[in-house]
Amino acid sequence: MKDKIVEFGELLQRRGFNCGVIAAPSGQHLTRVGPCDDDGCSAAAQRDFFDAQTIIALAKYLEGKIQPQISGQGDYWSLAGLLPSGEVISLYGRSPGDVRLQHEVSKQVWTELSQILS
Repeated sequence: MKDKIVEFGELLQRRGFNCGVIAAPSGQHLTRVGPCDDDGCSAAAQRDFFDAQTIIALAKYLEGKIQPQISGQGDYWSLAGLLPSGEVISLYGRSPGDVRLQHEVSKQVWTELSQILS
């Protein structure tokens, strides 16, 4: 079986995301996957995973919410959610289109992601 991080990276690439981040809910462990070389994606990842307190706040915000949560700004969007293990995960990329399309794509990506990381 492939390493889960490698499969996550392949999912990011296949689905058009620039990068993804997985973090422990304590904010202590952080894994970046993908190049994060797009300025918009890099800025969003830095905003969401700035420090341990920011990660803890994001994890608390995501508790009890429908997974994944979609956010967007301009041409960029992100998916964020909590894994069954409690880790926070976010994917960043250029938007695939309008909100309706984002919603459809987000469901598909989350299903694939759940299969990879379960």
